[in-house]
Amino acid sequence: MKKDTSPPSALTDLVERYQLVQGEPCSACGCQLYRTNMYQWPQPVCVRCFPGRGYHEWSDQVDALFPKQRT
Repeated sequence: MKKDTSPPSALTDLVERYQLVQGEPCSACGCQLYRTNMYQWPQPVCVRCFPGRGYHEWSDQVDALFPKQRT
């Protein structure tokens, strides 16, 4: 039997709705979701460490998918 390796639908919904990119876990918090921050530098930044406008409305979903890590 083949194991299902597709991402959870909640993750897919977040990525599509907020135009995010999934990558390696953030070294500071463990989140795997990134967004482009064109104001400071044109590269992906962690959505939890560098929250954008409106992040508070869906931060619980990110926390459920990627529990916060303490370093």
